[in-house]
Amino acid sequence: MRAFTARAKAGWIGALVMLVGLVLAACGGSSGGGSSSAASAAAGSTAAGATAASSNQKVDLTFWFWGNDDAPGANDAIAAAVKAYEAAHPNVTIKVVPQATDTFIATFQAAAAAKKGPDIGAQWATGPVLTQVWGGAVTAISDLVPPDEVSHWLNTSENTYNGKVWAMPLYLIGIPWVYNKSLMSQAGITSAPVSWQDVIKDCVALRGKGITPFAFGNDTYWTTQLMLQSLSSLDDVVQASTGKQKYTDPKFSDFEKAWKQMTDAKCFNDDVGSVGMAKGQEQFAGGKAAMTMGTDGNVRQWAKDLGESNIMLSKWPIYGNGPLKDVYNATQSTSYFVTSWSKHPKEAADFLMFLHTPAMLDSWYSLTGTPPADDRFDTAKITDPIDKQLYAYNTTGPQIWLQNFFPPQVDLNGNAPAQQLILGGQGDEQAAAQIRERAAAQWRAQKPDELKNWSNFNPGS
Repeated sequence: MRAFTARAKAGWIGALVMLVGLVLAACGGSSGGGSSSAASAAAGSTAAGATAASSNQKVDLTFWFWGNDDAPGANDAIAAAVKAYEAAHPNVTIKVVPQATDTFIATFQAAAAAKKGPDIGAQWATGPVLTQVWGGAVTAISDLVPPDEVSHWLNTSENTYNGKVWAMPLYLIGIPWVYNKSLMSQAGITSAPVSWQDVIKDCVALRGKGITPFAFGNDTYWTTQLMLQSLSSLDDVVQASTGKQKYTDPKFSDFEKAWKQMTDAKCFNDDVGSVGMAKGQEQFAGGKAAMTMGTDGNVRQWAKDLGESNIMLSKWPIYGNGPLKDVYNATQSTSYFVTSWSKHPKEAADFLMFLHTPAMLDSWYSLTGTPPADDRFDTAKITDPIDKQLYAYNTTGPQIWLQNFFPPQVDLNGNAPAQQLILGGQGDEQAAAQIRERAAAQWRAQKPDELKNWSNFNPGS
């Protein structure tokens, strides 16, 4: 999700068999060039605590990386980090293989099945990561990195299981609602909506002025975040997936009424049911729609497109009445880990630690504008007012990205078509809930081992 058409976690199930044969080919990528200034700043720097490779031992590491859609510039930042690390460790070579969004889960699933692939892998946080943990594909990062280092990483709870942290965070993103103040003012609207009633009222006012209220698309699953406002805890959604509760129960299905209200009030662009997020949001970027939502990277680009003074942000309007209704949706997003089959786990962990050294934290931020997930990052470097607001959203109070807590198959086969049904005006909340419930039942029948592990997963609140 990101300049984000992603969190489209598409294709991981049906593509698995097809992709097994492609694992070796996927390993053949190469790392890009890096920033010489970053390399010189970090030359000679070694991540404290991990055991780096002996200078006499040749070490070749392969790193499957995804992050540029979340944080534009990430590919350049990783290339600069690799160049700096290799300069400081001449015996180590790191090959970076960028991953495609549509096959991000499926490609690693294939590698895990073959027990062959990268030394350092990546998956979106929680559900996708823990699925690989339970399948034996991941070595706990907290077994390879000292506790005092891990203690500085943010949002590690998203990948904590059985007392261990399994993957490393690198950056933080959230999904705020975003507004074009000029278009809002044309409809007499001077502040962001607080309640869902405000959203609908604003849509009516904007349509009355011939303005598209909300630019959106049908290929991300962000609408599911609103379900959180009616839940008692994260355990609820895990229990619904594992069959201890039902997605057709009101606390899981009522949130779809909110999105149907927006559809009925013609809040969305007219083609919302047939276009992807990036296409739909072109109307907002072009100054033709008054509202949308997007990741921090999206917001930064829109501020450039429309002028920073014309951008207004807010957390999500309130629809539900549960104890989590005020929780914001920030995440470490993509998480990075050492694979269980790597022949060089200590060296792989050392490189991941290196990404959290001061020079690399600064390099990452300078190249992406996305704050690192580390409490040692000097937040005084965040000087832009919008960036300050985004960082405050991402780090103040509890954060839950609900999509992380669905088994990937339920997310893909349940949340995706349920959203498309609602946005396309083809059904109501019960029809959407039944899609989600069927997807969960199918997953339970097809993946008994995953079901057992998810049944023992208690994320709490």
